[in-house]
Amino acid sequence: MATEDRPAADGADTVTQSSFGCDVKELKELMQLRGSEAHEMITAKYDGVTGLCTRLKTHPTQGKSL
Repeated sequence: MATEDRPAADGADTVTQSSFGCDVKELKELMQLRGSEAHEMITAKYDGVTGLCTRLKTHPTQGKSL
């Protein structure tokens, strides 16, 4: 059981696509890809790394929140 100090293990999955441009499931699938498959997916679905970073509200090289 989750306590007030520690959220349930699946708590991260409650972030909706409306707060970010992709959901946790999409990120999990993307992280399982390697090499050219990953590159093709990022290019096609997110319009490149910059597009993915924009959706995740983070800086592409510094990792800071935008």
